[in-house]
Amino acid sequence: TYVHGASADEQRNVMAPQLLQWRQVQEAKKQGFKYYDFWGVAPEGAAKEQAWSGITRFKKGFGGQAISYVGAIDLILKQVWYKLYKTLRNIKP
Repeated sequence: TYVHGASADEQRNVMAPQLLQWRQVQEAKKQGFKYYDFWGVAPEGAAKEQAWSGITRFKKGFGGQAISYVGAIDLILKQVWYKLYKTLRNIKP
C-alpha cells in the first residue's frame, strides 16, 4: 500500500517518486502480490485545482484501475492526544 510519497518542488524534474513506486510495484509482483494499492485519488471529474489532482495524475500514470472502498475513519482512543494532533495538523508553515 502506498499512501503519500514525499516530494518537493526542488529537483522535481528528476521524478524520484516515480522510480521509487515503479520499483515497489516490481518487487510486489516478484513476491507474488496481485494488487498494489496506491490509496486514494481525486473524485472522478474533479477540477484540476482539486487538492489531489496532481497526486491522482501521478498514480494513474502507472495504469491499473480505480476501485472505491468505504472511506477511512479515525478511531480515537485518547481525546486529548487527538485534539493536539488535529491542532498541530492545521498549523500552516
